[in-house]
Amino acid sequence: MSASRNRRFAARTAALMVGLGVLAAGLGAANVLQPPRLVSVEVRPVALTEQNGARVSIRLSQPVDPVDARHVRTDPALPVEVTSSGSDLVVTLGERLDYGSELRILADVRSAGTGTASTVEAVLRAPDTRVFTLVRDPRGDRLLGSGVVADGPPVELTPAPRIQEFAVLPDRALVIAETGSGRAALRVAPLAGGDASDVIADAPAVLEQLRAEPTVLAAGVVASGTPLGSEHADRTLLLFDASGPLAAPLVVARADGAALRVAEWRFVPGSSAVVVRADDGTLWRADPLLGAAAEPLAADAEEGALLQAVTLDARGVRFTPAAPGSRIAAVCAAPNGRLLAVEVVSADAEPDGRAVRPGWRRTTTVLLDAATGRPVRSVIGAAPSWC
Repeated sequence: MSASRNRRFAARTAALMVGLGVLAAGLGAANVLQPPRLVSVEVRPVALTEQNGARVSIRLSQPVDPVDARHVRTDPALPVEVTSSGSDLVVTLGERLDYGSELRILADVRSAGTGTASTVEAVLRAPDTRVFTLVRDPRGDRLLGSGVVADGPPVELTPAPRIQEFAVLPDRALVIAETGSGRAALRVAPLAGGDASDVIADAPAVLEQLRAEPTVLAAGVVASGTPLGSEHADRTLLLFDASGPLAAPLVVARADGAALRVAEWRFVPGSSAVVVRADDGTLWRADPLLGAAAEPLAADAEEGALLQAVTLDARGVRFTPAAPGSRIAAVCAAPNGRLLAVEVVSADAEPDGRAVRPGWRRTTTVLLDAATGRPVRSVIGAAPSWC
C-alpha cells in the first residue's frame, strides 16, 4: 500500500512539475512578447511654462526602434522635436504651456527585439504661478501673492514697514526697505514665513531697480552710496547668486574693471545674463555670475528690446477698466508671455505720500489673457512682480 501511495505521489509531483514548467514557459513567452510600456517621465516643471524648448525625458520598459517627430503627437497640438536611443525618448516642446494646464504626449513605438508595437502616453501638468503685488498702508506695507489659476489663500508678507520696491524668487522675496530719510536697506524674507534679514544693511544709500530671475535663481539691484571696497557704488549694478544664501554681490563692469553707471537694466529671460543701458545711452551685455564682463551691444541689437516698455497697444490688446475714471499705470507680461498684469488706479485713489517711488492707495492689478484681452482675475495692490 505504501509503494502504491509513493507511485501516485511521484506521478502527481511529476505532473505538477510539468505544469509549472509549461506555465513558466508561457509566462516567459508572454513577457518577451509584451509591447513597450512607459516606465518614467522626467521634466523640469518650471521649464514647461517659462521657456520654449522644455525637454521631456521618457523611459520605456525595453529598447525600441528609432522614434522621431512623425511618431509623436500631443494634445493640445504643439510642435515637437524627438530623439531616441534604446529605451529612452527625449521630446523637446516647441512652445511653452499655460499655467496650470495639462499636456498629453502620445508616442507610437515598436520593440526593437520582438517588433511588437504600442502607443505610450505621458501626461504632464504645468505648475501654477503667483503674481505678487505691493499694498502700501500707513499702518505697514505688505506683499500679497495670489495664484493665477488655482484659488487659495494668498501669501502675505510684511518684511518692512515701508517698501520701495520688491522682487520675488521661488522661495523668498527681496525688498528695498525705506528705513529713514535718505536711508535704505535690501532685505530678504522667506515666502514660507519668518523673519526678514538684511542683505545690504541700513545705510545712507539709494537702492533701485530691484529685479530677480527665478528660473536661474539670480537677483540684482542698482546701488549708489553703498561701500564697495575702498570706494562707493555710483549707479552700480550689483548681481547676486540666489541659488543659496545671498552672498557678496558681483559688480557689472567692463573688461578693464570699470563699473558701468546704469540707467536701466533687465535680465535676459531664463539666464543670469543682463542687458544694460548705461547713463551715456550705450547698450551692454554682461554675465558676471558666469565670469563674463560687460561687452557693448549694437544699438539695434535684439536684446535691446528688453529695455522697452510693454504697452497694451503694442500687443494689440484692448482693455478698459470697469470703474469709470480709473486709469492704467504699469503693464507687464507674465514670464510665459501668456498673461498681462495691468495696474489700475481708481478715480478716487490717493497719493501714498512716499518720497521715494511714490504710488497710490486703492490700486488693483488685473490679469488679462494676452491673446484676447479677457480679464482672468483681479488682485488688490500695485507694482506687480512680473514688471
